[in-house]
Amino acid sequence: MMQSDATRAAFTLSLIHQRRDDRRITAIAVLKQGQRVFLGLDNGVIEEHRCLQSSTAGALPAAVAATAGGMRVLRLLAEKKVFSKQAIANMVLAEPAARLICMSAQGQVAFVSLETFAVVPLPAARGAEAIAVQHSQQLPVLAAVAVKAGKGRSKVLLFNMLPGTNTTGSHQPAVLIGQVSVPESVIGIAWAGSSVFLAVPGGYKAVTRQQSTAAPQTAVAATGQYQLTCIADHLASIQPMVSSVPGSGLGLMLWEENMVLVTDAAGAAVCEPLQLSMTPLALAAAGLFVVALCDDGVHVFDRTNSREVQHIDYSHDDAYVRLTQRLPAAGDAGGSCICLATSSQVLRLEPIAIEQQVRELLKRKQFDQALDLIHNTQQAAQASDLGDATAIAADAADAAGGRAQWHHIALAQAGLLLLLECEFERGLQLLQDLPPFVWQPCQLFSMFPDIMAG
Repeated sequence: MMQSDATRAAFTLSLIHQRRDDRRITAIAVLKQGQRVFLGLDNGVIEEHRCLQSSTAGALPAAVAATAGGMRVLRLLAEKKVFSKQAIANMVLAEPAARLICMSAQGQVAFVSLETFAVVPLPAARGAEAIAVQHSQQLPVLAAVAVKAGKGRSKVLLFNMLPGTNTTGSHQPAVLIGQVSVPESVIGIAWAGSSVFLAVPGGYKAVTRQQSTAAPQTAVAATGQYQLTCIADHLASIQPMVSSVPGSGLGLMLWEENMVLVTDAAGAAVCEPLQLSMTPLALAAAGLFVVALCDDGVHVFDRTNSREVQHIDYSHDDAYVRLTQRLPAAGDAGGSCICLATSSQVLRLEPIAIEQQVRELLKRKQFDQALDLIHNTQQAAQASDLGDATAIAADAADAAGGRAQWHHIALAQAGLLLLLECEFERGLQLLQDLPPFVWQPCQLFSMFPDIMAG
């Protein structure tokens, strides 16, 4: 049964772009915390926009100004023809390599330099069905391209993305490092850690590096350094859909018409399934949250407990989306925002600061949800700090200098509020676990002014 908490707000949804021409948006990509947005159009053109506060964007069209209301809007910076008379079917960003990879509706692939907007085709990937880039903030960056290899068959090509603005002559934007044959056509593709998940008719498969140990029990077909493993082949009743969770090494899989799994790089579920009311049009993720974009709006799930925490009513009212059952959506590599596009509009989903979410939950006396959010955020931050000497040193300096971090303050506030609600055991347990520079027992005296006056 679907768990829901309708009182919580984790994201805001706002319109940031309304097209004024008849060109249809067919793909979207997001860069630098949503500050730059790339739109792919049905005539083979890509547009680069900068996302600005509406108050600094200058004169706006009346229709846009009426809906912006002090929010963000897109301003066009540049545009480039990538494919001749072919719609942009998909776009993915390889930020460390300063590349935008574009795929046309007819299966052509091209690399676009983010610095010069130079376009270089990738002939080796002719007949492409799907593209994806590994989430990485540093080189090397790997790209996966699924291409047709005959009737009902495919081949997954793995490329090492090369940095640099010179894409002419002998300097190519990518080097082929491996390939794997797939006996089915590929519907969708996504990276989860070092694995590439494939959505194929009837289920899912994974492309992973070939291990030197004995082959696993599951059926494996290997080519070179990579192997193909079957995750599921019994899902004939659905149109498989895959996506990924940036920065976590996790993947998202549509498992039933109204069920999504969050999985590790091996395809094993890491939490309870996310239950939806209908089949999603797209899946995305930002931070601790998984977002399912559906015909009835935006469903936001906390992936740490599989609970639906927010439902944003939104009707796309787009005939093309209804026809294709596909809604272009993309998030930035750091999980700071998610943008979705209909044929004529771009909307931005922006996470509300965790501190503000906790504060609102405490105001509503939703202590369990607030404490879960505090602990999960703290654990996620600690996990991301592993191996980061700068972050570890900063935390140690805060502790040595007696400076409280935000989760210390939030736990202290929760403890005091629990005492006021006469939940003494829970409240005191929270307070006694805090560092002395955040909370000391003598501070309880101020809660009993009558006794202190006596």
